[in-house]
Amino acid sequence: MASPQDPPSDACKKLTISAKNFTEHASFAESVKGIICEAKHYQLLTVTDVPLGWEDFLWEADEDLPANRKTYDPITGLLRVSIMPTNGHDVASGWLSRAMVRWTRAGLTIPQEEDILYTMSDASIDFKYGVYRGWRKQPDAAFRIVGLNLPTLVVEVGWSEGYPDLLDDMNKLLVGGNGDIRAVIIIKFTQQGVNVSGFLEVYRLNSQGIPYLAQDETVFPTPQGQAAAQQQVRVTRSELFGKFLVPGMTGADILPLDVDWLRSICRSQIALMGLVPV
Repeated sequence: MASPQDPPSDACKKLTISAKNFTEHASFAESVKGIICEAKHYQLLTVTDVPLGWEDFLWEADEDLPANRKTYDPITGLLRVSIMPTNGHDVASGWLSRAMVRWTRAGLTIPQEEDILYTMSDASIDFKYGVYRGWRKQPDAAFRIVGLNLPTLVVEVGWSEGYPDLLDDMNKLLVGGNGDIRAVIIIKFTQQGVNVSGFLEVYRLNSQGIPYLAQDETVFPTPQGQAAAQQQVRVTRSELFGKFLVPGMTGADILPLDVDWLRSICRSQIALMGLVPV
C-alpha cells in the first residue's frame, strides 16, 4: 500500500544497473535486494542484461521486501522494478473494485458471475507458453476469473514510467496472452509542478491478433458539460468472462467502467500526494 506521505511523482528516483557487472547470481541478488530495501520513496529500478532465471529471487522473496511491482522480459533481459508504488498507482484497483460494486447495485451482474470474478493487484502474470514464454509481470490491477491462469482485463498506470514502456507491456500482454487477455487499459498521468493531467487508452486485438487502439478518453482536465458523465469504457460480458460466461447471459452486454468513477478516485488519491488535477 502506498504511503500517505507520497512525494510528488517528479521526485521519483530512477536507477539503471547491468547484471553484467556481477559474476555470480548471489552477489547480483543481494545488490538488487539492497537497492529495493534502501528506497525511502517511489523509485524506478531498471536492470539490463538479466539472464533467464536470475530474476526468480525477486518473486520468491517478495513478501520480505518493501512494496514493489516487477516486469521481466527474457528476450531483452530487461527487468523493471517499481519500488514503493504511490497512491497514484492505486487508482486502477480502486476503479475496478468500485465498478464491481456498481454493477451489483445496478443489477448488471448476477451472483453466479460475482462469485467467479475478482480484482487482482500485484499478483504475477507469467507466460509459460508462446512467443513471450518466460515474460512475467505484476500489473497495477486486473480482472480475473476463478479457474483462469491469466486475467481477462489488465489496467496499467504510468507516472514516471515512460509511455513507450506502457505500450510495450500492453503489446506483450495482449499478444502473449494469446486471446485470454481481452483488453488492456493504459492510464497515463503527466505532472507539471503540482498540477496533473491524464488520459486513458483501451487496447484490444483485431481479427489478425494485432493490438489496436480501440478507445481513448481524457481524464484530466475534466471535459466540459455532460461529456464527462458520458465517458465510459464499454467492456462486454464476454470480454470479462470468456469461456466462463454464465449460461443464459448475453456476451454482448456492456459492463461499463465509468471514467467519472476513475476521476473521483484519482482526485482523492493524488491529493494524498500533494497534487491537484488541471
